[in-house]
Amino acid sequence: MKPKFSSPIKPTRVPAMVEGIQVNYCKNPGCQNYGIPAQEKCGRQQMNDGYVASGGGTSIPVLKCKFCGEFPPIKSNQAISEELIRLLADLIPKPAPSCPDSQCTNHNFPVSASKGHYQSYGMTHSGSSRYLCKVCKKTFTVSSVSTLRQRKSDKNQLIFSLLMNKSPMRRICEVADINPKTL
Repeated sequence: MKPKFSSPIKPTRVPAMVEGIQVNYCKNPGCQNYGIPAQEKCGRQQMNDGYVASGGGTSIPVLKCKFCGEFPPIKSNQAISEELIRLLADLIPKPAPSCPDSQCTNHNFPVSASKGHYQSYGMTHSGSSRYLCKVCKKTFTVSSVSTLRQRKSDKNQLIFSLLMNKSPMRRICEVADINPKTL
């Protein structure tokens, strides 16, 4: 006779909310249950939240809405949160370059805004600017390889946004106030 092994952790009915994200609800806008998430608890008692969790005849677990009969698939809130963070990572502004030593008083003063805190210290072979911190005497590099030959690199984000929104080239030049050769 095989010994029974049971997990002390009870499975949940739907994945738990992660960072305010819960996507397991009825997706039918005409339903009274629309946008109301299913309860996470799992137990033997009948759930009265308007949903029934089932396999739906496929390998994908689904919720069945008792009001409209829709079958939205059960999705992982953790995976959606991680994907959202991954997609939005490029939109978070990167900190302005400053002294790399966290103990230095110039650490939070960016090179571009602090003229008296740093001294220009030449360039690297790739063309990036080097700076010397006047307080701790450490040198650091401010990378600008991707925009080395660009004269108006501050317009890159605007131009890229207009390109992604399928704006015509003439309209991009007009909005960004640049010459077509620059584009």
